[in-house]
Amino acid sequence: MAIDYATRYESQINEMFSRKAFTDSAVNDNYDFEGAKTVKVYNIPTVEMGNYETSGFNRYGNPEELTASVCEMTLKNDRSFTFTIDKRNNSDTQGALDAGAALARQIEHVIVPEIDKHRLKVMSEEAGVRVIKNGHMPLDLIMEVSNNMTDENCPTDGRIAFITSKFHRELKQDLMFTTASEIVHELLVTGQVGVVDGIKVIAIPSSYMPENVECIVVHPDTITAAQKLNEYKIHDNPPGINGWLVEGRICYDAFVLAGKEMGIGVVETM
Repeated sequence: MAIDYATRYESQINEMFSRKAFTDSAVNDNYDFEGAKTVKVYNIPTVEMGNYETSGFNRYGNPEELTASVCEMTLKNDRSFTFTIDKRNNSDTQGALDAGAALARQIEHVIVPEIDKHRLKVMSEEAGVRVIKNGHMPLDLIMEVSNNMTDENCPTDGRIAFITSKFHRELKQDLMFTTASEIVHELLVTGQVGVVDGIKVIAIPSSYMPENVECIVVHPDTITAAQKLNEYKIHDNPPGINGWLVEGRICYDAFVLAGKEMGIGVVETM
């Protein structure tokens, strides 16, 4: 005679692993996209210095007319999602399909990683400094990138390096690397694992990085991140559904400001 074994479902949900946003500290939000899809920013040049003459006209030199160029930033990513939760399904799973928790899960596991990956892709594509790994030590590579950025007048304070797990493993083998456990002050950057010459080092999942890129060093003044229409809605018993309809929409993008490309450096593999 067959025995029907009892089955029990626990109310505790087996949540997926997740991480908070990695790139928020590496971007700025200096430009307001509310009420506009495109923002235009003026770029004003400078003029060369010359020698002052003590006689004649135009003693300061021949004046040049300053002209302003315009950088246009247009939001390209208009993203959305939707799902339903039937009231009976929620009841039969002991409330495991709670709409509010499901929405929070969607934001944390899908939206945040998508934005992080897009920002890193923009950084990689627009980087003004590029170094080939070619067997060199990771710490030396970060220093080479950083030195090239310094030579182009990029500010030295506030730089952040994003590295893959493979690059992190190799970096830890260098005795000159200052690990997170050796940092006395409170770590203010999500995921920070150490410091290289004052650059905060953040280890991220390798899947976040663009192909053939193992390290990105960036100054936050270089790239601006725009978001608008961050709207998430839970409709209780909407027409045609006994339960909940969850919808969300977000417009986002990232832009490297004109003339600041040298504020980003990447380490690439061959």
